[in-house]
Amino acid sequence: MTQPCELSAVEARDALATKQLSPLELLDSCLSRIEAVDDRVNAVVALDADVARDRARRDEARIMAGES
Repeated sequence: MTQPCELSAVEARDALATKQLSPLELLDSCLSRIEAVDDRVNAVVALDADVARDRARRDEARIMAGES
């Protein structure tokens, strides 16, 4: 099964637009992936998950209100 973090940008955008996926679900999937692999690849220099979650919640509210 494909995880949200494995979607292309276009696929993720379409899933968000059609409410098949929420911004918070996408973010949580990406954060989980980072946690799972970053110790081996050391690609993430700085991460502020709290700010990212706040923004994802705001975006989710906007999408649920019908904004694009």
